[in-house]
Amino acid sequence: MPDPPKEWPAGVLTAPTTNKVKTTNLKKDNQKAKQKDQTKLQVKQKDQTKLQVKQKDQKSLKVKQKDQNSLKVKQKGQHSHASSTVATKGEKVKAKIKGKKVKTKKDVKAKEKLIKHHIDSVKVKAKHVKKLSPEKHADLQSRRLLADSYDGIRVGTDFSGWDTPVMSLRKLSIRHLHVFSCEKDPRLRALIRQNSKPLKIYKNIVSRGPGMTLPCDLYVAGPPCQPWSTAGLSGGLEDVKGRGTMLWFSLNYIGMEKPKVVVIENVWGLLRNHRATFDMFVTDLKDKGYTVLWECLNTLDHGLPQNRPRVYIVGFRSDLKVETFEFPPPLAVRIPVGRLLSSPDVNPPFVPKAHSNAKRRIREALRAVTGQGIDADVTPVFVDTGASKKFAHFAVNHCPCLTFSRCSQGGHYVTSLKRKLTLKDCHGQQVSVMGSRW
Repeated sequence: MPDPPKEWPAGVLTAPTTNKVKTTNLKKDNQKAKQKDQTKLQVKQKDQTKLQVKQKDQKSLKVKQKDQNSLKVKQKGQHSHASSTVATKGEKVKAKIKGKKVKTKKDVKAKEKLIKHHIDSVKVKAKHVKKLSPEKHADLQSRRLLADSYDGIRVGTDFSGWDTPVMSLRKLSIRHLHVFSCEKDPRLRALIRQNSKPLKIYKNIVSRGPGMTLPCDLYVAGPPCQPWSTAGLSGGLEDVKGRGTMLWFSLNYIGMEKPKVVVIENVWGLLRNHRATFDMFVTDLKDKGYTVLWECLNTLDHGLPQNRPRVYIVGFRSDLKVETFEFPPPLAVRIPVGRLLSSPDVNPPFVPKAHSNAKRRIREALRAVTGQGIDADVTPVFVDTGASKKFAHFAVNHCPCLTFSRCSQGGHYVTSLKRKLTLKDCHGQQVSVMGSRW
């Protein structure tokens, strides 16, 4: 073998050995760079997993806090439902799927602002009421002296209607003084004047300002239900006729005269569809120094064969220190609906016109009832013939909720009698407990 040359010939730039070294160095550098990138990626992944764990922990903490808050709300009282005003994420998703509107925090805040605005408008109206003349003022003062000197239960009612609370006290033989009533309808005022003879009858609660009220121990009010009812437009505080603000006029009286016991009655739509307004009213009543309880009761569960669910808000003045109060439990016995209906011959048979709304409602009810194996000629089925397709309903062996408009139109159609209810029948469904027939 010949010896390698000491010097490379001209034209050759680098030796082959140096090329090999450089390539190996480049490979090592690339491997190191890859390892560094991998370590960086691993660090990033670890950071991401840590963040995910933290987020999960935060979510679980929030869930725990919500559970604790709900438990606290339950423990505070039998009926505190403040947490139900805002929809949860699950409810939002379900509502989006069904295509319904959802209550968000912004909606609730906007609603609260609206309620406060209406309350302020009520206060402004109360301030600008005309003052009494000296003669009327003196007459009111004499009536106030009579009320102050009475040593029994003094009763006052607003939005009085038939004044059934006073009728109930009389039926139960509870000694009382009927101090005042307030009713807009002149026919009902005449009925109250004849039956109850209160010291004072007001024509309108809006025109009754400070210095025009009389004191009482038991205050009962049933503000107009049309703004809150599920059967109507349900305008609430934005009711076209302004009936939604009447709740706060009754609250104004409570603030002025401070009765010992307060009972407010209204439809359950106030609780179901206008929860923000309901909660605001309850908190305002508490702020005026009352222990407040409420319950939804149905006359169907308390002896009367009529489906009439109503919310009852009961307030006790704080200085009385009433710690225990129970709403009446459901009764096992109910008056048979046949006992409250007149004979079939009282009214002529109701024959609806062909292709009329009444004809359709009766046909739909009979079809549904026969499918259930019920003989509509024997069993009384009450059909609301004046309802639209959206609000169409019927009831078997009990009467649906009676309203002023339905009673004035002749009441519901009864299949076993082949006629509509008479005014006497409607009266029996409303106050049969106080009548001689019961």
